[in-house]
Amino acid sequence: MPIPGRIIMNNMEMQKKSGFTFIEMMLVTAMVGVIAIALYGMISNGLKVWEVVNQETPQLNSTVLFEKMTMDLENGVFFKDIAFIGDENSCSFSCISRTAKAENGFFNGVGKVRYFYDNSNKSFKRQYVDYNQFSALKQPDGRILIGNISKILLNYYFFDEQKKVFLWSNVWPPESYESENKKSWPLALRANIVFEIEERILQKVKTFNIPIGAIEF
Repeated sequence: MPIPGRIIMNNMEMQKKSGFTFIEMMLVTAMVGVIAIALYGMISNGLKVWEVVNQETPQLNSTVLFEKMTMDLENGVFFKDIAFIGDENSCSFSCISRTAKAENGFFNGVGKVRYFYDNSNKSFKRQYVDYNQFSALKQPDGRILIGNISKILLNYYFFDEQKKVFLWSNVWPPESYESENKKSWPLALRANIVFEIEERILQKVKTFNIPIGAIEF
């Protein structure tokens, strides 16, 4: 016949073996908390990366714009009757550019390119017109290269023969330079683009060297 005290002790030993102690419960709870924090951090960082990848950034768009302008300026060709013209918000010049042609795809054509700020939709556009299209009734629309711009300032670098110094001008050609009629292109072009994003003001500045600006005609 089993002793009652012994039965109680056996039941307590079985419960102790089959259940969790308080310390074990605390350890499990702490481990679950650490895992939850790690998962939350991973999900939060993943969402931030996804937002950055899928949003338009002024850095990326301005890089594409600057590369296109650099290519056009390097491919610039001078025609006596089509000089470089510019002000604070736009500039136009002749250059060689790839042009679409229905029957033959693309070819390198000579035409006039114009970069300009469109205040109606706060964007900076590029318009290219092949010389063969000058007689067309409707000129091609400018293509948006970058949007969400507050303002853009273009400046032109040249050597002032009268003052014997290098200067920046907000128009081209400047009055002091136009009468000389030696170089129809500036030595360099500087673009200062201002963005307003989430109540922050960002600026991207790029200076373009113009090879043809150093040539006298």
